[in-house]
Amino acid sequence: MPTHTAKFLGAILVTACTSHAAYAQHAPVVATVDETLVSSTTDTSTALLPEQIIHQTQIVSTTLNNHLTNIQTTRALDGVQISGLPMSGISAGENQTPLGQNISAWVSYSRNETENDAPGIAYESDTDSVSVGLDFILGGPLTVGFFVSQSWTDTDSSFNRGGSDTESTTFGPYISVTVTDWLALDASFGHTSSSTDNRRVTAVGTTVTGTQDGTTNYYSFGAGLSHWFEGGIGLSGRAGYNNSNTKNDAYTDSTATAIAATKSNLAQIQVGGRAMYYTQNFMPYVGVTYINDVKRDKVRTAANPQPANDEDDVLIQTGLSLYGETAFSGSLDFNYNAAREQNDAWGVGGNVSYRF
Repeated sequence: MPTHTAKFLGAILVTACTSHAAYAQHAPVVATVDETLVSSTTDTSTALLPEQIIHQTQIVSTTLNNHLTNIQTTRALDGVQISGLPMSGISAGENQTPLGQNISAWVSYSRNETENDAPGIAYESDTDSVSVGLDFILGGPLTVGFFVSQSWTDTDSSFNRGGSDTESTTFGPYISVTVTDWLALDASFGHTSSSTDNRRVTAVGTTVTGTQDGTTNYYSFGAGLSHWFEGGIGLSGRAGYNNSNTKNDAYTDSTATAIAATKSNLAQIQVGGRAMYYTQNFMPYVGVTYINDVKRDKVRTAANPQPANDEDDVLIQTGLSLYGETAFSGSLDFNYNAAREQNDAWGVGGNVSYRF
C-alpha cells in the first residue's frame, strides 16, 4: 500500500475513534424498558420508587418472616423436653386444643433507617411501622393468620432538593404448616394502599408539591428447616421467594403539571439461617440471609455517573426471644443490610404475643 494512502486511512480511523469517544462521553442516556430515566422535572416518587420499593418490601418481609419463624420455632419447642433443661417456659407445653381456645394475638413495632448515596438520587429515609395480627392454630401442624400494618415514611433527597412523606396501610393473610418434625412451609400475601406528599425545588427556587396515591401487592412463599440439639442449641434455615408490584397513580402537581402514573416490580429470592440457644425463658439468636433481586427496575439519571442499581444484599439479624410461665411471649430484633453498594440500612423492632 502506498505510504500516502496508509496515512490517509490512519487519519480517518483516528478521527472516527475520537468522534466516537466524544459522543460516548456526551451522548444522552436512554432508559430501557426496565429502567426509569429521571431529570430535573421528575417528581420525587418516580425518581426514588425503584430504590424505595426494595426497603419497603424488606420491612414487610422481615415482619412476616420473623413471625413465621417464631411460629415454627414455637411449634418445634412446644411440649418438647430439651436434654439438660427443665420443663418450663414454652417447653413446659401448651397443649393443642380446638379452634377458639388456640388463638394468638400479636403486635409489633419497627424503626428502619436508610441512607443512599447514589449519584443524582441520594436520599435519607426513616420508617416507623406498627403491625397487629391474629394466629389461628388449626391443630398441631397448621397455623393461619391475618395482619394489618400502618407505616409512616419520611424521605429527604438531594434529587431536585426534594422529598416525600408517605403513609401506608398493609393487610393480608399468612399460613404456616409443618410437613415433618424438621420441615415447614409458609406463604403470605399483603396489599398496601399509600398516600405520598411529594415535594421538589425547581432551578429558580420554587417548591413544587403534589399528593400521589399508590398500591402494592406483595406475596411470598418459602420452606423452613429446623433442628434442636442437646443442650438447647437450635439451627434453622429458610429459602423463600417474594414479589412486589407497586403502582403510583397519576396526579397534577402545584404548578398544574400532569405527572404520569408509574409502576415498579421487585422479585427476590432469600436464603438464610439462624443459630439459637434456648435457656428456659430466653432464646438469643443470630442470623444471616442472602438476598438477590432476580428482577428489579433500575434508575438512570440524565448525566453520568449512574446509580449502582446492584442486585445483591446480605441481611444480618440478631435478637432475643422471651418466654415465660404465662401465655405471653415476645422478641427483640436488630437487623443491618451489609452488602448493597451505595446503601446503608438498619432496623430495630419488637414483638409481643398472647396466646389464649
